[in-house]
Amino acid sequence: IIDLNDKISSGQSFSQALENYESTFTPLALHMIRSAETSGELEPALIRVANFMERKAEIKKQLISTMTYPIVVLLMTIGVFVFLMIFVIPKFADFFQRTGRTPPSEMLQLMAISNFITTSWYYVIIAIIVTISAIVYTYSRPRGRIYIDILLLKVPLIGSMISANAMSQITWGLATLLQSGVSVVHALKIIGDLINNKAIAENVVDASEEILRGSDMGKSFQKPYIEELIQQMTLVGERTGSMVSIMRDAGEFYEERIRTITKAIASATEPAAILLIGGIVGYVYYAFFKSMFALAG
Repeated sequence: IIDLNDKISSGQSFSQALENYESTFTPLALHMIRSAETSGELEPALIRVANFMERKAEIKKQLISTMTYPIVVLLMTIGVFVFLMIFVIPKFADFFQRTGRTPPSEMLQLMAISNFITTSWYYVIIAIIVTISAIVYTYSRPRGRIYIDILLLKVPLIGSMISANAMSQITWGLATLLQSGVSVVHALKIIGDLINNKAIAENVVDASEEILRGSDMGKSFQKPYIEELIQQMTLVGERTGSMVSIMRDAGEFYEERIRTITKAIASATEPAAILLIGGIVGYVYYAFFKSMFALAG
């Protein structure tokens, strides 16, 4: 803030001073403030920027809180599995070796997995490193990132969450930018830079280019990864001249949809986690008791 004050005091405009902090202020905020300085409506533009940033932060908070529990559960499951394979199953293997009995097939399977993990663990590490490196490399390439983003959109619930988040950014971004006097073409290019999913972002940028070539907005939005609701509402907004209010209504709808999907993911995660961890531990117990019965017989 002190640096901003110094830059403005030295003769730069407010928007020029903000451009030095693009990591803090999004392109949407910078373009809105620049347009507002020209029109003399800086105060309402700043209020709209603040509202947009608050909504985006709230959605991000919901996404993080939703994904934290599944990730923690996954790590716990891996931890339980590794603990059983390294510390529990080898004791069973030693016991059966001393008795000279052949364990049941279930215990043999667990012993084989345990033996592989304890003796060839470096292969697992190498496989993990290679897989992560391949994903990171693919994601760093433009076409590779689009391919991965398309795959993510097809994942149940997760894909719906990503799509709803992107549609929320499109609708609120359009409502905010158009209300601030930014052209549709320019607004869509700004929004395309804000969307993390590159498959959807590419559709938005393509739509802006089609509008620039003379196509109407409703037709330009007919893209595979832009939801049909947005296509229809854009068409209605263009015909009625109420694009800002319609995009705002659509933004509220998608915010509610994100909350609904978040609850669905949270509701589905808990029983899935219980089944996953319980299944692993239960199978080990099953193999153990079957082994004991085999020894008793």
